[in-house]
Amino acid sequence: MVNHLRTLLLNENGSNRLSYDYPLEEYAPADFVSSRMPFECQKVWNILFGTSPDRAYKNWRLYQIAQFAQVSDLKKHWYKFDERITYFDRTASDESNPFGRVSIIKVSTGATIDLINSANGITVDPVQIQTDSESVGLLLSGILISDESKGRCKNTWRITLTSSTDVQITNLTTNVSDYHTISFSNNLSAPVPLPGTGLFIQFRPVVSDTWSIETTAKPSTDIGVVLANLKSLGDLDVDYVLSGAYPEYSVFSDYWHKNDNLAEKISAIALGLAYKLEEKRARR
Repeated sequence: MVNHLRTLLLNENGSNRLSYDYPLEEYAPADFVSSRMPFECQKVWNILFGTSPDRAYKNWRLYQIAQFAQVSDLKKHWYKFDERITYFDRTASDESNPFGRVSIIKVSTGATIDLINSANGITVDPVQIQTDSESVGLLLSGILISDESKGRCKNTWRITLTSSTDVQITNLTTNVSDYHTISFSNNLSAPVPLPGTGLFIQFRPVVSDTWSIETTAKPSTDIGVVLANLKSLGDLDVDYVLSGAYPEYSVFSDYWHKNDNLAEKISAIALGLAYKLEEKRARR
């Protein structure tokens, strides 16, 4: 949603705003400056978004929060600092399409293939006009997963076959490389893991080549699990974000402690955290 509280929870510099084809991207003011997450808010924020989340994962969770917010009794409190909320009252649609996807480009020829996650594993996207997979020379198997603990679902990779048997796999997002020596059987290499994705790579025999791969996993932690993890926190951590200078905190605290509805509890904790971040910024 386009809203100041969403911007606070996202906590990304407005000058770094990405194009709207980025998964679930929304407008943020260009002059917004991110800040270090207050230590007292960190545990609650980490459970919502992960310990070091990427922007796509945060966008996903914020979209979920928005869906609960618009059916909550606490809906009006999202307007306190900003009257713009574009996610509310939208026509229902599946917003998960940008997730669960892989794009592979063979650098030497530009041959490209797009894949999607399915219950049976990663498979060719039937909607896209595809290059023949043999022309790409690289096959993927497995089921694409995100890193739920860290909150990371989007990565860019460079895969380099430096010789007929030596492979370097570099995660360009984290700048971490893995090295493997591969063997071939029946014109196909043994599977090599793409670290942390649940996917495996196999090669056709070539002397050397390079591929670019972009993976965008769909977050899988259910919001009910998020709530259970929040409820397992100590009272001091939760009550800190549900108390402070704004009178609305008492309402959020009542809904958190006394209401058993999932939408109301998620809305209460998200609002409390966002108000606390605004309160901290106002004091600087």
